Amino acid sequence: MAIGACCARESEENLNPFDRIKAVPARGLAGYIARPIPGCHCSFVSSDLPREEPPKRLNRVQILRFFAAAAVVLFHSVAVAESRGLSPDVAPWAVYGAQGVDLFFVISGCIIYYTVEVAGLTGGIFLRRRLERLLPLYWAFTLLVFAIGTLLPGMFASGGAARWMTVPNLISSLLFVSLPTRHQTVIFVGWTLEFEMLFYITTTLLLIISKQPWTFVGVGLGAAVFMGRVAMPASPLLHFLTSPLMLEFLMGIVIAERLIKRRFNLALIVPLAIGLAASLPTFRDVWRIFLAGIPAAILVFALVRADLMVPIGKSAPTRTLMLLGDASYSIYLIQVLSVPATFRLVLAVFPAFSLIALIFVAAITTLVAGLFSFVAFERPLMRFFRSRRKRRQDQLLPVRLELANPP
Repeated sequence: MAIGACCARESEENLNPFDRIKAVPARGLAGYIARPIPGCHCSFVSSDLPREEPPKRLNRVQILRFFAAAAVVLFHSVAVAESRGLSPDVAPWAVYGAQGVDLFFVISGCIIYYTVEVAGLTGGIFLRRRLERLLPLYWAFTLLVFAIGTLLPGMFASGGAARWMTVPNLISSLLFVSLPTRHQTVIFVGWTLEFEMLFYITTTLLLIISKQPWTFVGVGLGAAVFMGRVAMPASPLLHFLTSPLMLEFLMGIVIAERLIKRRFNLALIVPLAIGLAASLPTFRDVWRIFLAGIPAAILVFALVRADLMVPIGKSAPTRTLMLLGDASYSIYLIQVLSVPATFRLVLAVFPAFSLIALIFVAAITTLVAGLFSFVAFERPLMRFFRSRRKRRQDQLLPVRLELANPP
């Protein structure tokens, strides 16, 4: 029988879309997303999909994380070169590297939806895993950069690191409240993680209090952006909470829902459209949403669809890219140190070294340093958290069995 054949029982039709996946495990997620949409004769996914179960992770999207991180590294490497005399006309393409941040935001929305729906995570478990992933490395790099910036302010290209290496900035960075409190993040890429944290907390609260969390996420984000664009609040807190950049997370959710549940949810689409329309005439960085966010969403859609259809190969180049994708968070954070350090060291030894060549030397150095950080620190830390969760589950298993089978 073809995977996409319409042979579901009548009782299955009464289930909500994702419950149908759970009700027919033999058919799996791939079989479900291949189901025809009632009243529609078109499909973005073939009915002859080889996958029978949802993949545990979206490997092509993970590889895309690496390219997003590499783009941001190149962007900042060029910025450091320009601070040392390189003409902005030499590398005008560097501005597009900043779009790696928009890719990260769209990917985050998509992955979070996918993880919660496929793994069936509760709000508490979801937040705990996100914090385990985000906090330790970010706090470690923040404290390290703060120490270096305080003791050796000339380490950084601007030479004025001491201006923002203050205790209030450190505290606000560690608490992810620099933007809403008008403080400077110790790590200059930290502002993006504050948007990530806002999205995590919003999602967690709605997972806890609502049976339809994604509907409320969509409505909430769309309404917040719309009201923010209409009112244009002067408060940094309100400006942060109503930023149109949050719409890029919503784009990722729309993509995941479309591919997993084979539907466009109007409760997500309409708020997204309203937020985009409201942002067009008022958002000073509107190009990020329309010229970076939307293309990023299209790219993520294509790769998620490919991951759901066909498993990725296991060639050596593919495995290398997957490893780099796994290390993307370390790469993203360590650039704050590796890029200025590379420029300072190389120019100290070779004063006439080409700044254009040094851009790529700094980028490659950052990739190597990020891989080392991932292998030596980040991956062992993630394994520690996983083993601790497993031990806790093993300890609770006898209790659960006793409750399930009372004497």
